[in-house]
Amino acid sequence: MSISVDDKEEIKKAILRRFYDGAFLANVDFKFGLRAYAEEKGIGWELINEIYDELEEEGFFGRCYSPMVVEPSVKALVYCENNHLVDQALVDKQNEIRKRMLEAFVDVREEKLSPYAFGPPGDMICERANISRQDFDNNISILIYGDYIEQQVSMDIWRITEKGRETVKDLRRKRAHLKEFENLKDLIDMNRQVRGLKFQKLLAEVIEDEGWKVKEGARPHGKENDIVITNDLINYFLVSCKWETEPIQVAVVEHLRSRAQGMVFSTGILVSMSGFTPNSIGEVLQGRTMKEIVLFGPEDIGAVFLNEKTFPDLLYEKIERLKHVGRVLVDGNEH
Repeated sequence: MSISVDDKEEIKKAILRRFYDGAFLANVDFKFGLRAYAEEKGIGWELINEIYDELEEEGFFGRCYSPMVVEPSVKALVYCENNHLVDQALVDKQNEIRKRMLEAFVDVREEKLSPYAFGPPGDMICERANISRQDFDNNISILIYGDYIEQQVSMDIWRITEKGRETVKDLRRKRAHLKEFENLKDLIDMNRQVRGLKFQKLLAEVIEDEGWKVKEGARPHGKENDIVITNDLINYFLVSCKWETEPIQVAVVEHLRSRAQGMVFSTGILVSMSGFTPNSIGEVLQGRTMKEIVLFGPEDIGAVFLNEKTFPDLLYEKIERLKHVGRVLVDGNEH
């Protein structure tokens, strides 16, 4: 039987998926026999040997046994996650465990709870993070591979790195932003201008945390802008934030376009927590040859605060759709 290159790649992906399940599912053996798998699936010896050599060359094997029985390397597990080869719910579960572990390391360090100068023992982290020892053992190698944790000699003593501490700071900052955003949504009786300004400040902080330069409330030529952002000091974006009770009308789009044109901004960004009327979306399309305007609705912003997508990623996606397809993307829908 002739096996195509595509078929061989699918076999390799299936083996990598089995590696991942063996690492993180309790009822799946961590060791994996490639020859037994080949017999089960009807894969020829020549092909399975070829696949074995290629996977070994890529560094996807940890400890190897005989004949052709292997454990996955950490690189193989990370590759599965990064390339979406495995069940996302299982990946999300492991990522949550890793976050809890890192936070536990920071808590133990800040509260000086460890009896050892180099760092805490694994069982102390398990107790603080409220995870099993198996969860700890399954994920600590991933954290070491990513340079978040260091092992002290060959003992069950661990130290969080600077990268790990910065990751926790970023995680807690994002969590605080989300809580503040949810609080703003609950303040129904707040003056809309006050809530709009609070929202503007919060969004500016999030965009800045994502690596962009942000200037809030700038006043070039005597005109107040909500936010001016840039990522390369060449392309500047004028961001107008609105938190109204009704969807945004055409006049607001026209006003933002006029300001963006007058001050030579690359693109105008209109953020509205109350959405947009169909006419205002149509105005974005009709006027895009004069100055591009992209729209962020409440679901877009919710995704940003929930860390499902970043503001820059959404921005680039919206600009691409407008430039190349002539469609307005807002809240996940094309118009």
